[in-house]
Amino acid sequence: MILKLFDPTLWDIRHYLVVVIGLCALNLFGPRGFVHLFYLQKETQRIATQKEAVSQTIAQLEIETKSFKQSKTVRARAIREQLGYLASDELSIELPIKITNTSKEKTRILR
Repeated sequence: MILKLFDPTLWDIRHYLVVVIGLCALNLFGPRGFVHLFYLQKETQRIATQKEAVSQTIAQLEIETKSFKQSKTVRARAIREQLGYLASDELSIELPIKITNTSKEKTRILR
């Protein structure tokens, strides 16, 4: 029986069918099979989409950097927002807001 498995001249149609099905399964699900190829294509598309989003973010940041370097008003506004300062012509109004679940008051600053 074991000798029959290793001698293709003694095989019948069932043996050939098992070999063909095995090779097809290996082609589909093997380490370099079609399923892996499909996964790699999806991963490539995901990375390309991510790259496009990062490129758009970089372009937007370059525009902001350029305007920050060229305009004193943009620079002053950014500094005021970051540090919480007010310009001489700005007004700050503090309104108390009650939180319903506790009795503490919060203060909101409007600019």
